[in-house]
Amino acid sequence: MIFYLFILEVNFFKITAVSDVNIYSRLNLSNKIFIISTLIFFYLIPFIFNNFFIKNFLKNFRINHFYITSIIFLVSIFYFNYSISYTGGGFFFKLSYFLFNNSTLFFITSFISILFIFNIFKLNFNNFLLFLILILSTPQLTIYHKYFDVLLIMLFFLFCEFKFDIKKIFNSKFILNIYFFYLFFLSVNFGRFLI
Repeated sequence: MIFYLFILEVNFFKITAVSDVNIYSRLNLSNKIFIISTLIFFYLIPFIFNNFFIKNFLKNFRINHFYITSIIFLVSIFYFNYSISYTGGGFFFKLSYFLFNNSTLFFITSFISILFIFNIFKLNFNNFLLFLILILSTPQLTIYHKYFDVLLIMLFFLFCEFKFDIKKIFNSKFILNIYFFYLFFLSVNFGRFLI
């Protein structure tokens, strides 16, 4: 960032993907909470289809997770203003508009995403700090998958603390799920250019 700003003199904070958007919309935390939580959920999909993961999800589920998720969701949905006319938004945001021409599916996925985050990650300072950094690391309006794909995978395996021993997940089925998931994701990405 310092190299771009001071040596190359490229002020990318002033470069806009969408014109006529006020500063409130650009920095809207509700947009970032919803979109980034669905991106996290997206990259957790290979985990979700693992029996060990499902058992631990059910074992760790607490009603207060549901209440906290509901409060965050209701406050965030009130301020959410990300539009389909903007670029980016993530897989579930685009899928919601592609299938139903509205954000209903995206909101449902956002709620489930936040609930999953509270349920499987330890609610400690380190994880909270990582999620806060993820949210604050996108000061611009648009949010893309490409900002997070490698970053989220590295965070999951190296820095995030789970409520279970993540090493127990690794088996041949899990590795197969990961390969299948990313092949599917790449196919969808290439396929959208053919449509």
